[in-house]
Amino acid sequence: MSNLIAIPSKGCIVRFSSTQSPIAYQTVTHQGTITGLNMSAKMEDVTQQDSGFPFRDFVPTLIDPGSAAFLVFFQPALAAHKLLLKLFTDRGADSTAGAPIPTEIVFSDTALTTWTFNAFIQDMKFDESVDGVIKANMTLKATGNVTFPA
Repeated sequence: MSNLIAIPSKGCIVRFSSTQSPIAYQTVTHQGTITGLNMSAKMEDVTQQDSGFPFRDFVPTLIDPGSAAFLVFFQPALAAHKLLLKLFTDRGADSTAGAPIPTEIVFSDTALTTWTFNAFIQDMKFDESVDGVIKANMTLKATGNVTFPA
């Protein structure tokens, strides 16, 4: 029996497909820190005048799948990094604006648990510090359903 308290996050990866059909996931090479998905639920105030308590009542309505941000040690001549730029400037998969990009986050647990969702590249922020390395901070905005393993 394992007494595992936490799973090291080194080894988590973001993968994407530049086409919706067939889906052919590629790993984003030279990834650094990944943050997200940062999901949230819209909460609707349903407090009634006659509730009898001085507290508000809420119910969740729609879920916003949120976004995932990650750092790439960017190499401008690398084919995979050129493809990220193309997906951003095309504003979607299949060279089609508005066509969501099939995306996965693969976790570093022994099962390689994977969350699958569609996304758009919301932003790419480049950093070329004189005392650093070339980096791109990217944000993926998830759209629609997120599939979690059962």
